[in-house]
Amino acid sequence: IYPRQGTLLKLMFLRDDLLTDYDHEVIEDWSRSFANPDGQVTGIQPDILERLQICKGEGRPWFREVIFVGGRRGSKSFLGALAGAYVLWHYLTLGDPQGHFGIDRSKQLGVYVFANQEQQAMANQWKDLRDIIIGAKCFVPWVPRNPKVERLQVFAPNDDARVRELQDLGIELKPEEMSSFVVEPMGSAAVSARGPAACIDFFDEFALVSKATSKSSSEDLWQLAT
Repeated sequence: IYPRQGTLLKLMFLRDDLLTDYDHEVIEDWSRSFANPDGQVTGIQPDILERLQICKGEGRPWFREVIFVGGRRGSKSFLGALAGAYVLWHYLTLGDPQGHFGIDRSKQLGVYVFANQEQQAMANQWKDLRDIIIGAKCFVPWVPRNPKVERLQVFAPNDDARVRELQDLGIELKPEEMSSFVVEPMGSAAVSARGPAACIDFFDEFALVSKATSKSSSEDLWQLAT
């Protein structure tokens, strides 16, 4: 990971306690560039640190929405995967995420990657997220030994108890049906965004999602997914 990528991740997750002198210099440079664009807007909102404090004051662990407009080879998918894995780990450590949020115990929490086409999602942002999760030692006890290519199940600590309860009742389900989380690529069809209990949403190459090239517009997909 490059130093400026680290600066961006610290901001995303409100970790002003980790900001170094270098980070502050970078943020000041980004802020100046954003406020005084020379032909092309670059940088970050000049009041980003004030926004960070507002979120912390509300008890948030991160910014609810992050819009990362980066150039080609700007590591958008890589940084998105790191952020997504971190947020997923936060939910996993709740032990019983369904109970924590007061939703049906059998409901899977979805981590969805929307793109212009499902294959595009699988090849880019979803694959990076899947690779980060599978390659992280902390996730080893919570992912299948032979994960599927097109769908990744992630288990929570309370899932074993749910499985045993059903087995005591004589009910046998496939293991993938019992994972608390599912990480899945999605196309741009608006109907695919309806219904799931999503805890994380990615929108990959979102500016390219339009009714001219996709099954729905980016605006429709955003409203239905969020």
